[in-house]
Amino acid sequence: MKNAKPKRSLWTPPFGPAESCAFTVLLMLTGFALQLATGPFSFYLLSFPANLIVLFVLLAAGLPAGFRSQSAVCAWISGPAFAAGLLAGLLVLTIAMGSILQTPDPDKSAALMLRLGLNGVTTSWPCVLLFVCLLLVLPAACARRVRLQGWSALRFCLWHAGVFLSLAGAALGQADRQSYVMHVYEGKTESRVYAPDGTSLELPVAITLHDFDMEEHAPRLVLIDKKEGTPLPASRPEFVQIAPHAPTGRLGAWRIAVDTFLPRAVWAGNGEFKPMEKPGASPAVLVTAVHERTGETRRGWISSGNMGQFQHALELTDSIAMAVTPATPAQFTSDVTVAVKGAAPVRTAIRVNEPLRIGSWMIYQYGYDFQLGRYSDFSSFEIVSDPWLPMVYAGFALLALACLAQICRRRRLAGQHDSLSGDLL
Repeated sequence: MKNAKPKRSLWTPPFGPAESCAFTVLLMLTGFALQLATGPFSFYLLSFPANLIVLFVLLAAGLPAGFRSQSAVCAWISGPAFAAGLLAGLLVLTIAMGSILQTPDPDKSAALMLRLGLNGVTTSWPCVLLFVCLLLVLPAACARRVRLQGWSALRFCLWHAGVFLSLAGAALGQADRQSYVMHVYEGKTESRVYAPDGTSLELPVAITLHDFDMEEHAPRLVLIDKKEGTPLPASRPEFVQIAPHAPTGRLGAWRIAVDTFLPRAVWAGNGEFKPMEKPGASPAVLVTAVHERTGETRRGWISSGNMGQFQHALELTDSIAMAVTPATPAQFTSDVTVAVKGAAPVRTAIRVNEPLRIGSWMIYQYGYDFQLGRYSDFSSFEIVSDPWLPMVYAGFALLALACLAQICRRRRLAGQHDSLSGDLL
């Protein structure tokens, strides 16, 4: 009988998966203890220059650890087993985040599971500790691969350096990110934003709003329950889109014909609407409805109504009426001039999903007066400054280079394989 291999005790070099799992569990338990004692982690503790110091410490500790080949601890930290344990812990927290409702204020709950930070995973101490250790592993792994393979490790280093820059830039730069909402009235220039308590803050950004404009989708016709005011059928409401190329349609047992459509109109009395461009105007439709079985006909004006005038519906039966939905915004645009200290003023149009970058600021179209709609006399802008965003973009660029290097390598290997196959034939 062969001698059985002696069982290695935990924490005996060389360290492997068992030590990684044990360390991850201990790290998460430590995080939960800190969560119970101090509450959620505040990323504002990492505002400049603290975040820059943390970044320097991660690089100063991770890179030398990868180059030290004689240390069992350094070899373990820069190896795949340690990273796998950390990723397993983050996976557990990710599953918890997807399974438990994430609430904005964890301190209001007395439940133990919630006081452990599981209803605010991204700001919980276990997540922060695992994330910091993962950021330590990435430069250590790059240094170790360079020590073992030299220039052959370029593709590996591109991948890991890209992930490091993206994650570190997003996490460490969160405290330095500034985001404000500015309301600017037409014909006015504004550079102040207001906090919920009413205090104002002067920004190095001035916006002059020349004009606000909105494009709208055409409204839709719908049958409603006269008593409840809900669309019919209740299980799956049907609509008829008002469109020039399709002036007819069908709702339930009624054939619908749109005789006149006024995108913006006001009630003129005498049972009709008149087109008019003014605040309070709403879509109005003159429709004819014919019942398919009985031939009964109903004709009249309907309007979605708004804050300036009542809704008008066409009564079809004792319980059913026809109504028109409000017009929905398709696009809203602000014609503005933006001035930032240190940059020339720029006149441009800011639209949804088409922000303006000027200096270190990004300006997004945010909102308007929802009651006035296209007649809104002000426009809201979200003004954002994120000095760490270039670092995140640099990480994305390295990941793209790593993908390109991988594609080139696969094509080179495929070419060598084809050449070898031709020689054999």
